[in-house]
Amino acid sequence: MSVKADQAQPEAAAATTDTALTLMGNITSTRVGDRLRELDAELAAAPGTSATADSRARIHAALQPL
Repeated sequence: MSVKADQAQPEAAAATTDTALTLMGNITSTRVGDRLRELDAELAAAPGTSATADSRARIHAALQPL
């Protein structure tokens, strides 16, 4: 799950986030949580788009139980 969410790729990062969260399902792995936190940090540095904001909200919701 190593997507660089630079200025040219926020939509690609959002699509990857969606895929990762779908595949994650109900897994409560520390490693998966760490990778999602890394992706969230990369998305935070990307230009603000609705796709980026939605992805970050989904990541935060997924991390709540962890």
